[in-house]
Amino acid sequence: MHFTKPILLYDGACGMCRGGVGWLQKKVPSGAVDFLSTAEEQVSTRFPDLTTGNNSRQMYFINPDGQIFGGARAIAQMLLLSPTFKVFGLFLDFPLVRPFAAVGYRILAFVRQRKSRSCNLHSLFLLCFIFLFSSPLFAQEDSVTVAEEQHKVAPVSFQLESDIFSRYVWYGLASSDGPVWQPSASLSGYNFNFTAWGNFVLDNEPNQGTFNEVDLILGYQNHFQKWGYALSVEGDLFPNGTPKSLDFSTATLKTNIRVTHPAGPVLLFADFVGLFVSVAGGFYGDVGVEWQPKLVKNLSLDTYLLFGGGDEKFNRTHLADEGTRPNLIEYALSLPWTPNEKWTFTPTFHLTHLLLEPVQAARPRQTQVWGGLKTIYIF
Repeated sequence: MHFTKPILLYDGACGMCRGGVGWLQKKVPSGAVDFLSTAEEQVSTRFPDLTTGNNSRQMYFINPDGQIFGGARAIAQMLLLSPTFKVFGLFLDFPLVRPFAAVGYRILAFVRQRKSRSCNLHSLFLLCFIFLFSSPLFAQEDSVTVAEEQHKVAPVSFQLESDIFSRYVWYGLASSDGPVWQPSASLSGYNFNFTAWGNFVLDNEPNQGTFNEVDLILGYQNHFQKWGYALSVEGDLFPNGTPKSLDFSTATLKTNIRVTHPAGPVLLFADFVGLFVSVAGGFYGDVGVEWQPKLVKNLSLDTYLLFGGGDEKFNRTHLADEGTRPNLIEYALSLPWTPNEKWTFTPTFHLTHLLLEPVQAARPRQTQVWGGLKTIYIF
């Protein structure tokens, strides 16, 4: 094989793959990589060892020197070529992160082979099972899990958080074209908490330099035996609506319920969201599994996989008029670092895929890759 620039091999017959590759094409310099679809006969003939059998289940990044990276490492190599997302490429290719990224990639590969548009609840539970039992393969004896920490009641505290993300994504839907700043302030005590949160537009798009969403949240959390639960009422306001941004909506009131239960080294969770005012009577829910082992002193890993779905009203308003059905797969990976009891810094990476096409022309992408840095200070 003789070529002068890297090649990315992908399955052009897969809608999820095409969406992901389309996003990657926009993030790397034009002409830096040749994108070749294995659906084309000449490509399969040129790379027979990578386009047949089990090898055809993942994408490949091939350097001109012949070095080949497959699966999650192929994505990492692509991100390393992006001026904006290079840090995420370094994160995904970090030796401690590679095994978890590989698990996430294998799960997504399974999803697309099951033809995601016909995905049903049985396949969703099967995916949860796969992730649940693959996670302990990398567990350490001194792991500190979410399940061990969830029942601890903190004293009264005040917390400030400052998050910078490459974009704002809400239930898999793009709510911004580019970077956002999301600050928040929380007061917690006696199992209650009150949080004020905002979304500040940094990118050159409508509402740049202003807050276009402010949320006020009152919550309560507790536990019963091994079951954890959190209840909250949230009011969402959308100032500066002229011109309207991707995030614009009418004022919304919603209730949130989260239920958790430990299962070995991982935590199973389910979220139930009832929407009022903007989508009166709309409902969204998800189920997932989270694992948070301690890697080294002050550094842990937090990874989760969830599957979400909406009722007829939610799907008709935001996605497609296909009744009540699953509509979202999300995988997240982050590395919380706590140098002392006051500060926490968390680089985070998210991959979401919608099983339904967005109804709004401004939100055409079904696959979103995004991430950023979360900074927390506790007084």
